[in-house]
Order: sequence, then structure tokens, then C-alpha cells
Amino acid sequence: MKSIYHNLNFHYSFILVALSYILTGYFKNLLIIITIIIVHELGHYLIGKKLNFKIKEIIIYPFGGLTKFESYINRSINEWLLISVMGIVGQSILFVIIIIIYKLNIISASTYNIFYKYHFSILFFNLLPISKLDGGEILNLLLNKITTIKKAYYYSTIISIITFLIVVLTIKDNFNYSMIMIITLLIKNIIDYIREYNYIINKFLLERHLYTFTFLKFKKVNNKEGMRRDYRHLFKVKNKYITEKSYLNQMFKNTKCIAKSKK
Repeated sequence: MKSIYHNLNFHYSFILVALSYILTGYFKNLLIIITIIIVHELGHYLIGKKLNFKIKEIIIYPFGGLTKFESYINRSINEWLLISVMGIVGQSILFVIIIIIYKLNIISASTYNIFYKYHFSILFFNLLPISKLDGGEILNLLLNKITTIKKAYYYSTIISIITFLIVVLTIKDNFNYSMIMIITLLIKNIIDYIREYNYIINKFLLERHLYTFTFLKFKKVNNKEGMRRDYRHLFKVKNKYITEKSYLNQMFKNTKCIAKSKK
């Protein structure tokens, strides 16, 4: 558990919101928010450790967190899905415990009501199908189960933008400092997600080129545009099929040749 403290970082936006809670006398609210978010991220962290994923960083934001993992994109979609949903599961388990101790009169009705309010607010927020949020990650992984990695990324981006616009239109009459900060962070998440496109696709291809992954399903494709996660591929080149390794070896060999010729 030492590594979770080592990797835990509080984003400046959370620190600003936390200071506003303290200065206005809402310390209990702040403590409850921190508890919910950390337990949520602990759900991601624990299952990630169980599956031997390397944890890069855990960032705490005002109404949620982000646990970053260093692992292969080409690991099983189901493993990534399990990690994505376990934050929600962990948070829900915490709320069930809160209900039980409230029924036992261990905590007051006011404390329970605060937990209730923030639990569902944070849960709903994280389930939004917007990139970097749990809902966005789950959506992207589910899309990868039915289409190519490139199309899944494209559809995820479009849905993120549409959902964001709906959220903004829904809360436009209730803007406050916290809402403005959250909206700003969501915009940054979407922009970062779009910028990461080439990195993600190239990492996906490079992993397939350098390492050997065992997938039970296979698909015949004409080029790399048709590649899918959790599949091995046969590429049709000049009316004959070649293995994925052969195709990628040639592709990266050509890339190196082009790079050398430009120097």
C-alpha cells in the first residue's frame, strides 16, 4: 500500500476547491468528498495491482480522480474493463457501508445526507461518457469490442464532445466557481484525448511489432486501418495473406527507411 501514497497527487484545482470549503466552514463536506474519491480510486488501484498493471500516478480532482496505468494497450479489453468499473464498485461498496452504519445510528442523519449527495453526484459525474472519466473509458473499451481501434477512438471522441455540450447546456443557469473549474477540466480532458490519438495508435502498432500477444480471435484485413484490439490479423497484400508480424515488420522497416532518407 506504500506505493499508493507515493503515486498520489492532488491537482491544483482540488486544492483550490478544498481551501474554499475550509474557509467557508464546510470541512466535514470536504472530508467526505476526499473519502469518496480516494475509495473510488482505490478500487481501480487494487484491481490493477491484482492484474499486475503498473500504476503510474493517481490524481485527485475536485469531483473525481484519475488513476494512470503503465501497461500494454494490447492487454485484454476485459482486464481494462474490470479496472475501469472497479472504481464505481468500490465507491458503491463504501456507500452500502455508510447506509449500514447510519441504520445502526453510528452516524447522524446530516452526515448520511452529505454522503448521499456527494456519492451520487460523483458517481453520476464519473459515469458520463466523456474521455478520461470512467464512463468515457468504459465506452471506448466497449466500442473496441465491436469495431477497429481507430473507429472506437473516433466514436469515443464524438460522443465525448456531444455529452460535454449537453452537460454545459443543462447547467448553464447554475454556473459557479466549482462548475467553471470542472467544465475547464473536462475541456482539457477532451483536448488531451484528441491530441493523444497518434500516440495511442502508434503505441498499439509498436507493441504488436515488438512483442508477441496471444489472441484467440483472428480477422482478415487489407491494411492497418482494419486492426482491432483482442484480435490477431492476416493481411491481404497483392492477393496473398501474410501474418501480422510480417506486415508490421515491413511497415516499420519502411518507416525507418523514410526517416533516414529525410536526415
